[in-house]
Amino acid sequence: MANGLPVEARALSTGAIPRGLRVKAFREFIVRLVGVVDVELVEDDRPFRSRATVFELPDVGLAFGTMSDCDMRYSRAMRRAHDDKEIVALTLLTRGSLQAVQYGREASLGGNGLLVYTAPSQMRVRNGCESATVFLPRARVREALPAFDPAKPLALSGDPARSGAVRQLALYLGIARRSPKVLSAAYAQIMADHLFDLSVLALGAGGEAGAAAWSRGGMAARAQRVLRETDARVADPGLSLAAIANRLGLPEAEVRGVFDATGDAFGDRLEARRLDLAMQRLRNPDWSDRSIDDIARLSGFADPDRFRRRFAARFGDGPAAFRGKSLN
Repeated sequence: MANGLPVEARALSTGAIPRGLRVKAFREFIVRLVGVVDVELVEDDRPFRSRATVFELPDVGLAFGTMSDCDMRYSRAMRRAHDDKEIVALTLLTRGSLQAVQYGREASLGGNGLLVYTAPSQMRVRNGCESATVFLPRARVREALPAFDPAKPLALSGDPARSGAVRQLALYLGIARRSPKVLSAAYAQIMADHLFDLSVLALGAGGEAGAAAWSRGGMAARAQRVLRETDARVADPGLSLAAIANRLGLPEAEVRGVFDATGDAFGDRLEARRLDLAMQRLRNPDWSDRSIDDIARLSGFADPDRFRRRFAARFGDGPAAFRGKSLN
């Protein structure tokens, strides 16, 4: 970012909020991204539920969340305020269905796919929506896509010409969803650049702008492969930068660069993932017959004493005490 400061995620969970205040809390949470909106529940006898995490990246917004069935309505004044934000929103749906009504035009999406909109008058959320949304500055989208029509909502689930780019965007969002809640300024900028490139490719960018975005998007895709490979083999005690590079056919320097860009050294990320894995196993009754040393070893720790020290430093209790509290 220009100010060089880290980016910290904002989060909302309505579970702890009194039922009568949940919609109000949700509206206040999203106003910075989409403006003021009215929310009408489809079934008044059921409490409104939403979980959301938002990153305000440089020039790009990113939101992950789930939401109960509802209708979100924008009055004319609200729509003008929304339009004045000059954003293009791309919502990747992983569960449920979503419909956008914009300037008298409709676009609907069910299951996996991408819905694109700019200033809707109404959004209909059904079947327990789970989604990830990227918010882009409209001026930058127009530079990459001069023919982009901001008045027309788009559903891109069945467009074969864009399916590869949509798939790459979906893969990247899957990695981004597991990002730490505080991003270094450098990593936030890289994530914003990758999201913009992959998004305009999904929208159909071509020519020089498309070629440049594909080039940068290729780097993003390789970064995804590195992070996925690391997470998939986290329990392997022999995992190293060289092993990942060899397995993926990439230079070791490029693999190291992926972790440098995230702001987390390879060893730090690997240890954090291993501790998370061990924590999940310690609280799982199916692993209750395993010793602490076994869980340490099967989670990738060669030294059980170091595991105990690092676990206590991370979670506040040693592994034995943590297991006792979790299972009783």
